[in-house]
Amino acid sequence: MAKRKDTVIVTGSTGFIGSALVNSFADRFALVGLDRAATRQPPPAAGACGRPMAPASPR
Repeated sequence: MAKRKDTVIVTGSTGFIGSALVNSFADRFALVGLDRAATRQPPPAAGACGRPMAPASPR
């Protein structure tokens, strides 16, 4: 039986740093990419989760 991998959520997975993290963590973790807009897809190692996010409301 295959060992279950821990899951890591990478915010900004389509950006420069986020995509580097996804590529670096791909062998060790199950990955989920979380981004504001689905304008690009995260690297293939991460499942995509694009959700529209409301802007922060002023206090």
